[in-house]
Amino acid sequence: MLATLKLAAPLLAVAVTVLALLGAGYGAGHSVAGNTGAARLEAMRSQHAVALADAQRQARQTEQELHLAINEVQVKYQQLEEQAAHEKLQHDRLITDLRAGTQRLSIAVKGCSRPPANPADTELAGGSGSDIQRADIDPEAAAALISITRDGDQYTRERNACVAAYEAVKAKLNSQK
Repeated sequence: MLATLKLAAPLLAVAVTVLALLGAGYGAGHSVAGNTGAARLEAMRSQHAVALADAQRQARQTEQELHLAINEVQVKYQQLEEQAAHEKLQHDRLITDLRAGTQRLSIAVKGCSRPPANPADTELAGGSGSDIQRADIDPEAAAALISITRDGDQYTRERNACVAAYEAVKAKLNSQK
């Protein structure tokens, strides 16, 4: 048995040495790979932080531009409100004048059954030889017609302002893409 131990001792020493070298190689490789992985992870974190900061900066810039666009829309809306108030005053004066008889609304008619009370009306309608004459509209009917046209004009202005505001915001958002 002693002879076997003498033969086995060098083999055992070689096996231990080989195992030690393999263990050291594995440990060194794992350490290098771990350091490389950690370095890659840190690089990805750094890239992510830069990308996030850029996205936040761009979002703040877009938000500021949209606030400016909204402020412009609010200014235009206030101007529209002031214009509407002014036009309402003019409209109310015109309606009051129509109802009081100081203003009148007339239309051109062909072949009126009675001659005009004022000869100037014939001249306004197309001259003295023309068969077109003027007919006054009832003050309440005139007020209703004028109110319809005023409302239509107001709605058209409001819709145009709405479309302009939408287009301004849309342009700001599309310019960020």
